[in-house]
Amino acid sequence: QTPDSIVSIRRRRKWMSVSIRILGQLFEGFAMTRNTILLAGAFCAALAGPAAAGEGLYLGLEGGWSNPNDIHFHNVNADGRFELDDSGIVGGSIGYKWMQGFRTEFEVTYAKYDVTHSFAFNFLAPATGDVGETTFLGNVAYDLPVSGRFYFTFGGGLGAARIEPHIDGDFRARNADMAFAWQALGGVVWEVNDRLD
Repeated sequence: QTPDSIVSIRRRRKWMSVSIRILGQLFEGFAMTRNTILLAGAFCAALAGPAAAGEGLYLGLEGGWSNPNDIHFHNVNADGRFELDDSGIVGGSIGYKWMQGFRTEFEVTYAKYDVTHSFAFNFLAPATGDVGETTFLGNVAYDLPVSGRFYFTFGGGLGAARIEPHIDGDFRARNADMAFAWQALGGVVWEVNDRLD
């Protein structure tokens, strides 16, 4: 059977999301320092960290681990869910940092989750395939100075997620769908220098 629609990924948690931001005047010098930035991202001690240094436009890269709850489906004969494995998540952002500590940004992230099985009529059934999720979010955050080069950051975002299932088994799903998406942001920022967090 093929579900009429994927209703939503009900909840997704990003754990240990490490991000790195570079601040610059119209991104001047970004191209020649990109390799260094990508390498530094593995060591940057930030959780979904913002650009705390200076004021202006910035680019961000992030990577981490995502823990989805499940996805809900329904059709004329059944109402159930597909259960998913955890997955890595990657993304990027472009934003503006204000001297008052506020940031506004546009963020895109991507994750692909393997399907473990389906659940309907109080029975588990085998399922194979994966579900791709591309999320587009507009975020607002505030960076609170703590001491020296360390900051706390908190905020949130609203947007949409494109869900692309490729699932086979007792219940099949192939049709992509869009769903409302939101997130809460919280983390710690370490300011490496005036242009890099």
